[in-house]
Amino acid sequence: ALLSMARQILWPKQSIADLLNKEMRIEESDFVERCILSALSKDDPVFVVGIDFYARRKRVSDIGRYLQEIAPWLTRKQAEDRVRWCVTHFNCAVFLAFRDAMRKQNEKIS
Repeated sequence: ALLSMARQILWPKQSIADLLNKEMRIEESDFVERCILSALSKDDPVFVVGIDFYARRKRVSDIGRYLQEIAPWLTRKQAEDRVRWCVTHFNCAVFLAFRDAMRKQNEKIS
């Protein structure tokens, strides 16, 4: 009994539910990526800041410091405020893209 439990821990069998959950996560992440790319172009500073913040897990202060290197006339607070504005704008643009994409999917289903 202990040997079989050890095998299950070391080499777990994937159930059909696990495979379906994995596929759903992949499909959802593809949907999110399509929405983000439809909302903002890759060379948009808002896109760059949003990806740094969410995907690369950079902090507002780190992105602000980088922004100060590009625009040295900004104070630390001004740079961080601009980063926060970019993150807010990113969220709004992505939300609207999600809403439009979900509407289109619902129209196809109806």
